[in-house]
Amino acid sequence: GLLIYSTCTYNLSENEDNLAWAQAEMGAQSLPLEFPDGAPVAPSLLDGVAGYHFYPHRTRGEGLFLSALRKPGDWKVSPVGKLKKPKLALAKRDDLPLLNDWLVEETEWDGFWQGDTLVALPKIHMPALDKLARNLYILHAGTPLAERTKKKPNPTPALALSIARREGAFPVIDADLDWVLQYLRREDVMPAHTKPGWALVRYAGLSLGWIKVLPNRANNYWPTPWRIRKDLTDAESWTLSQHLS
Repeated sequence: GLLIYSTCTYNLSENEDNLAWAQAEMGAQSLPLEFPDGAPVAPSLLDGVAGYHFYPHRTRGEGLFLSALRKPGDWKVSPVGKLKKPKLALAKRDDLPLLNDWLVEETEWDGFWQGDTLVALPKIHMPALDKLARNLYILHAGTPLAERTKKKPNPTPALALSIARREGAFPVIDADLDWVLQYLRREDVMPAHTKPGWALVRYAGLSLGWIKVLPNRANNYWPTPWRIRKDLTDAESWTLSQHLS
């Protein structure tokens, strides 16, 4: 098994010292990692631990520490079989069209329900997840795909951002910056020349979220907690445009 160990600090006691302890006490193997040429990473090798620092003056964001460990021993891929008396609330036959129509074809998908949310997961991983669910509370696994409603399921915000979403499964609205800012404020917006139904909002090639077009209006499904709450200055609008680009 592999463990990706990452922190938001550069403290040796929380990084290299912890990993050196894991090597000494648990037999973990520290793995060297390869990065593209010019990547903003500062490697370190202390006590036999291969660690990598991403400092905030060299990379976007607040920086981080990263290392990878391997648990020693032999392993093999478990065969995929039908779950007997599953712990998870598995997707039903009626749910399969969503998995097949909304997700990439290269993967064989299965799903389970967490409350009113249908979560998609590669079928090969479902037996392992079911075993975990018998002993642990599953906070997050797979791709939240759809929310159950009284009528047809709604696509989730996570699906809009996911690389598992099938290209072409939904119409796309390529919006300009002014329109996108209205959308991100969760204001009423109406796209031009879009058929009724769900559509994916995109800006500068980046998928953002959903809008549902009706005959005489459109419902903005940008999540309320994510909305922009203030008017942006010209400088802030330019920064947002650069960030999204």
